[in-house]
Amino acid sequence: MVQLYTSGTTGVAKGVQLDNANFSVGERMARRWWLDATSVSLVPMPLFHIGGTGWALAAAASAAT
Repeated sequence: MVQLYTSGTTGVAKGVQLDNANFSVGERMARRWWLDATSVSLVPMPLFHIGGTGWALAAAASAAT
């Protein structure tokens, strides 16, 4: 579903995949943050980090704009 890149401990970029099973985390966080279909979400955080990607996934899971 989403592929992030990390340099890990070697300094060489590696792809890390978040699959559909990880999408359920977005659904749980959407409920915790009270996001629903009437919400409007702005993702000002970088999408190369799980912080920004996690917020975007939570908004997508709740069908927020």
